[in-house]
Amino acid sequence: MGITITVVVFVLFAIALIGIFIPFIPGLVLAWLGYVLYVFTTHAVVENMLLLVLLTIATIVALLSDTIFSLVGAKAYNSGRYGIIGGIIGFFVGTFMFFPFGTILGPFVGVYVGEIASGKDSKLALKSMWGAVIGFLISMGLKLLVWLFLLFATLYLMIL
Repeated sequence: MGITITVVVFVLFAIALIGIFIPFIPGLVLAWLGYVLYVFTTHAVVENMLLLVLLTIATIVALLSDTIFSLVGAKAYNSGRYGIIGGIIGFFVGTFMFFPFGTILGPFVGVYVGEIASGKDSKLALKSMWGAVIGFLISMGLKLLVWLFLLFATLYLMIL
């Protein structure tokens, strides 16, 4: 059973890594599940409860970071209320109409359209959109970092 669990855990981590870069593959959730599966099947939960709690919190924060960082990035680059609303609408429209690429591109286009609708010129709208892109990239980096923490925590338990 030990080898089977280990293979399943590594498959979950591999799919999770892909999911960090491809929308709608629940990347971090799969990595977290891989870690939890290993912890509970090796009966290491008692000794690693604090780490489990910390990694769970880090996973939740990273999951919420996509939308939050994109909108914060847009706001940092002087996006107005219409740009933020456009980004949110763009996310939903892109997700449901142009999956999977619309999930990534929708918020950026939405910020741009929202800024244009508010009366800003194209240059300022592009600047706001660029802020959303930077926020998204920061979020992706955060998710990759949490994935690495989950992987290293799992590997650490395997070599103990």
